[in-house]
Amino acid sequence: AGEELHGVARAVAKAAAEAALRRQASPSDIGAGTLVATEAVGVRHFEAVQQASRAAVRVVVSALLRNQTVAGSVASAGLAAATAAGLARNEAKHLVEHAAVHTIVAGPDAPALEALGAAAIAVMQALGTPTADMVLEACSMVAWTSARLVARRGASPADVV
Repeated sequence: AGEELHGVARAVAKAAAEAALRRQASPSDIGAGTLVATEAVGVRHFEAVQQASRAAVRVVVSALLRNQTVAGSVASAGLAAATAAGLARNEAKHLVEHAAVHTIVAGPDAPALEALGAAAIAVMQALGTPTADMVLEACSMVAWTSARLVARRGASPADVV
């Protein structure tokens, strides 16, 4: 029953974040509202924060990147959503980085590999990620996300690599 409850919490978080976005709520309101809805499911507070912050950040970052919003605005909106959902700022930064890279890689207009890295680095710079960590982290996230997406599409292991 525990795993089933986590699945319900994940679905509620996603639905709450998407509904708040449709109402044109602010990123902070999306994060806070998503947390309230997720906690109502009955999962532990820690689990609710994790699910709510992930859903809120994904929804906010995806919407902004689809609208070709500048990296600084994407970063600050993502941080606002995650921290309003209860996530610590450092964890929120990583969540926003990953959500941005996933959105860029998985989008229908995914750019060439060089542009993927540049887009990831732009968001990381806006988040204040140290330069020494940025390139390695951007390469790692782009490679991991790309490999996952290619594998999901049924590619052979050689194509994934």
